[in-house]
Amino acid sequence: MVVSSLVAIEKFGNRSHPFRSSELHRWVSLAGLRVLLVEDDVDQLELLSSLLEHANAQVVKATSAEQALQQLAQRAPDVIVSDINMPDCDGYHFLRRVRSRRVEDGGATPAIALTGRTRPEDQTRALLAGYQLHFSKPLRLLELLLAIRGLGEVTGRRSPA
Repeated sequence: MVVSSLVAIEKFGNRSHPFRSSELHRWVSLAGLRVLLVEDDVDQLELLSSLLEHANAQVVKATSAEQALQQLAQRAPDVIVSDINMPDCDGYHFLRRVRSRRVEDGGATPAIALTGRTRPEDQTRALLAGYQLHFSKPLRLLELLLAIRGLGEVTGRRSPA
């Protein structure tokens, strides 16, 4: 699949707006942000990674919580985007392990939860685990990109574009 030819659909009210993923940087730039992307589904990991890279993010990929913790130990990202439903160690436990680290070791890195669960209690559980934001799948790409940029700006890890 050629990501530059993908057309993403974003919903604005009742209208849909198509745009090419290769043009994402025109909508929302993530330049200067290092994003740790944790997703056990390799196809989803590659697709989301490519879309973030088209928005000029530096993406570090992990297919498991353990791999993500190893990446975190090497260099803390600016923002973590993590799936919740992963085998072995779910996203809740993963983020609790992140939060147990010292601040200088990435323990306070802002994080976004991605999940197919849409109930209000699922959002509450993600926030209680330490995530700043909770996004249900299917994702609204522009909202996700704006949230990543916003978390980077709020924490002072990136200056506004």
